[in-house]
Amino acid sequence: MKIYIWTLLIIICLISLGCKENSQKTKVALIIPLSGALAPWGEVCKQAISLELNRKNKALHLVVFDNQGDVIKTKQIFEGLINDKQILAVIGPLKCSCLESILSLIKKNHIPVISPGCFQEFPQSNGWVVPILKTEDEAKEMALFLNKNHFSWAIFWENISWAETLSRYLREMVHIKPKFSYSLNTQNSNDISYMLSNLKKKKPQLIVSITTPVTGALIIPQIKNIGLDPYFLGPFCFSDPEFKKIVYGISDKILIATPTLPQKLENEFNRQFLTHYYLSPNWIATSAYAAIKAIATSPNLNRKGVKKHLRKTKFLQFKLKPLNQQ
Repeated sequence: MKIYIWTLLIIICLISLGCKENSQKTKVALIIPLSGALAPWGEVCKQAISLELNRKNKALHLVVFDNQGDVIKTKQIFEGLINDKQILAVIGPLKCSCLESILSLIKKNHIPVISPGCFQEFPQSNGWVVPILKTEDEAKEMALFLNKNHFSWAIFWENISWAETLSRYLREMVHIKPKFSYSLNTQNSNDISYMLSNLKKKKPQLIVSITTPVTGALIIPQIKNIGLDPYFLGPFCFSDPEFKKIVYGISDKILIATPTLPQKLENEFNRQFLTHYYLSPNWIATSAYAAIKAIATSPNLNRKGVKKHLRKTKFLQFKLKPLNQQ
C-alpha cells in the first residue's frame, strides 16, 4: 500500500512539474490573417514557421492570432498580448498599415517585432521593429541590373510612402538618369493613356513600375499595346497572385525583386516545405521562415537579446527573378 501511495505521489509530482514547465515555455506570437482576403498569405506563414519549430526547436511555443488583415483587430490583439511576459517576440503583422498602428505599443513595451510582409523601416519604434529586409536593399538589386546592362529606362511610382522611398533610392543609385519618370496619383494610377505618346518617343529599354500589384498589372498591357517591348522591373509585391493573373502571357520580360534565402538554406527549406505541404513555398513563406530562423538562433532568448540578434542577422536577400519562377 505504501509503495502504491509513493508511486502515485511521484507521478503527480512529475505531472505537476511537466505542467509548470509547459506553462513557462517561451512563446513567439504570430499575428497574421487567417480569415479574409489575405488568409492564404497568413496560412503559408503559419506553415513555414511551424515547420521550423516542430522540426528543430522545442524551446519555443507558437501562439497564433488572426488579425483578419485589419488595423483595429491588430491593435486589439497586441493590447491583449503585451502583458504576457513569456512572449519573446512577435512575427507579423503582414501589412504595413497594421504594423504602423501598433508602433507606440511596441516601443512602450519593448517587444521585438519582425514582419514577413512589411519591409518598411520605422525609426519611431526605437529599433524594436526590425525589418527582415530593407527598401534600400531592394533598390540596390534593381540598380545593379540597370547599371550592369546600361539600359535606357523609365520609372513610374505611386505617391504612397514605400513606393516613393524605393523610387528615390533607385534614382540615386542608377548611373544613367531615367528618360522618363512620373509619380502616379493613387486615385487614377491605373490609366496612363495620357502619357503613352511621350513614353513611346523615349523608347526605354526597361521600365520600372513601383506600384501596387493591380496598378502594375494594368500599366504593363497599356505599354505593350503601343508597340514597346521593354523589360519590366517590379517590387516584391508583384509576386501577388492577382498580378500574375492579369499579366499572364502578356510579357516574358518581367523581373521581380524577390526575397531569397542563401542557396543551401533555400534548397533545404524548399524540400521540407514541398515534402510536408505538397507545394512550393512563395516569397511570404520564405520571409516567415527567415523570421523564425532569426529568432530561434538568438544566443540569448530574452527580448533585448532577440532584438540585438535580429538587427545583426541577415537570412534574406533580394534577387531579381522572372515572373514565371515566382
